[in-house]
Amino acid sequence: MISCASPSAEYGEELPQDPREWFRGRWRLHAIEREMPEGGFEVPERYRGRQGFIVYDGLGGMGVHHVQAKFADYPIPRGFPTDSLTREDLLFLGGQFIYFGRYSVDTSTQVITHHIETDMRPAMWGAAVQRRYEFSGDTLILMPLTADPPSRITWIRVNDYKND
Repeated sequence: MISCASPSAEYGEELPQDPREWFRGRWRLHAIEREMPEGGFEVPERYRGRQGFIVYDGLGGMGVHHVQAKFADYPIPRGFPTDSLTREDLLFLGGQFIYFGRYSVDTSTQVITHHIETDMRPAMWGAAVQRRYEFSGDTLILMPLTADPPSRITWIRVNDYKND
């Protein structure tokens, strides 16, 4: 994969000057991988089959939501009363990853910062999480700066103007 700090201009368009615009749109989760001690990356069992999206508005607002494999098949009926959830149900629902907030881009370090305003984990409200970024065509790779072991999250741009 050829990595670059900014996305290449597509369809003959000039690259926007505001780097927040580079991220604009919906991106479908492709893979969450961890670096292996012997080198290379692999998808840990708990991240296999995850589905979801990250959305950037191009103006500084963003949101991310991804869920474990077969989330839509989990047997909680539509309109379920929350007081009937079992411990198993709550543990399953807690496997989602959801937050919303603002974002800023530092092109000199190739880092995007997500300034979390709401999160399913209350302790994360007000946090700022940083990810190094790379673009390759319609692919965005985000690498959390504090992950140990190092990890990368790969997203594929969704073209909402075509059927995909």
